[in-house]
Amino acid sequence: MTGPSGQDIFVNPRHMHEISAEAWEALTKANHPPFLFQRGHMLQDILYDDDGRPMLRCLDKAAFKGVIDRTANFLRHTIGASVPTRPPADVVADMMAFKEFPLPILLGIANAPMFTPQGVLNITPGYQSDTRYYLDLKDGMSIPEVPDEPDEAAVSRAKSLLLDELLIDFPFVTESDLANTVAVMILGFVRPMIKGPTPLHLIESPTPGTGKGLLVDMIAMPAAGQGPNVMTEGRDEDEMRKRITAKLLQAPSAVLIDNVRYTLDSAALSAALTSDVWEDRVLGYSHTAAIPVTCTWLATANNPNLSVELARRTVSIRLDAKEEKPWKREGFRHKDLRRWALENRGELIWALLTLVQAWIAEGKPLGKETIGSYEAYAEVMAGILEVASISGFLGTQDRG
Repeated sequence: MTGPSGQDIFVNPRHMHEISAEAWEALTKANHPPFLFQRGHMLQDILYDDDGRPMLRCLDKAAFKGVIDRTANFLRHTIGASVPTRPPADVVADMMAFKEFPLPILLGIANAPMFTPQGVLNITPGYQSDTRYYLDLKDGMSIPEVPDEPDEAAVSRAKSLLLDELLIDFPFVTESDLANTVAVMILGFVRPMIKGPTPLHLIESPTPGTGKGLLVDMIAMPAAGQGPNVMTEGRDEDEMRKRITAKLLQAPSAVLIDNVRYTLDSAALSAALTSDVWEDRVLGYSHTAAIPVTCTWLATANNPNLSVELARRTVSIRLDAKEEKPWKREGFRHKDLRRWALENRGELIWALLTLVQAWIAEGKPLGKETIGSYEAYAEVMAGILEVASISGFLGTQDRG
């Protein structure tokens, strides 16, 4: 955030709406490049954790007061002089209750390049008005240039990086389980191109130790550079709703419901999975927030049991090593796959972007596969995989 704009705002004797209007004017002038955003009609800015990773913060009245105090010089008339003062509390409250914030809309933070709704690859760091994402590429990662029209050799190399290097040792039950995995890895890079919600991707196996947790991390690694945000099951609907709200406020690229142990049956989760916008009351705000739902939904379970409502909102990815103690398996291509994936993250991003770019170069043909409530997701993902000659997408939908 920059320092004060130099604009003087006198707080007396004046109407509150006049002070608010001038404060908004000073703030919007200072907000270039953007450091303050609106999301779900809440004020948010970006902070960085101890590892330098960006995260969103919802501004309460105290934080917002500090922001506007740093974007203008608030003054009070006294006899013979003007003295500095603080932004009035009623002005701060009035600005936070504004019907339409004059601030850029933020859908989330991206940690890798992504495609705009029109299919243009966006690689410029910072806020992107065409995707409404903030692109953060501060980890020094090098991504090879993605060709505008990938040839057969480029597509083949991209597929080999994914299928023969990253995913080679996971015991997928069918080719459909593998295709569904590649699809969910691509999803984070093309999310702005999909109008509507996306389903829950359930990584399941008959026994522990089959690699579900590792696969989840590999799914999230290219787009996010780390594993997904973890959310456990709520004990009741009210708790589940609060957990969903808390996670979505952070604008995570992926949310994982880890180690589902009981029957997964939640009206709140079912609603979130079919919503473009999640509405709930947020602590510190006097209104219901409307939070965009743009994350990739993941879950892991051993022999899962899902309600009918959740089952039809789920894409299955099943692993089965067909061993009594699968965690004792040896002979993997990469002994430490997490380290290999992180060290080769730029290449993996290139591979996924290349598959998408090949589809765009072909005219973005839509696939014929479908899944109720997720038609746009199915058409886009099926189209990309068909151009890449990866078959079996959504072939697990009749799985019991």
